[in-house]
Amino acid sequence: MESKQQMLLRVIAFNEIFLMPILLIMVFTGKASLLMPFIYYRFLSLRYTSTRNPYCRTVFFELRISVEQLCNHPSFPQFLRNVVVRMISLINRLAPPTMAAAS
Repeated sequence: MESKQQMLLRVIAFNEIFLMPILLIMVFTGKASLLMPFIYYRFLSLRYTSTRNPYCRTVFFELRISVEQLCNHPSFPQFLRNVVVRMISLINRLAPPTMAAAS
């Protein structure tokens, strides 16, 4: 039962993370308000810094490692690698400091 609960919480964290790009696409297509990404960013940053629920932070880390491994493959195009590295850098700058990093 415990392992299923952890897997479910990881799936929920994954969905919370991938809702942000979907929300941005919805803003550009006119299906969502311009204010929604800012409100959702605040929610996502609070989930990231939560000490009770580390799953969002863990899934962010796992996604970053997976994308970096994909980019380091020799057949991955260089221009896409540069774009991905810039996106990772931007996301890292936007990430709020955690309690462990702040201490």
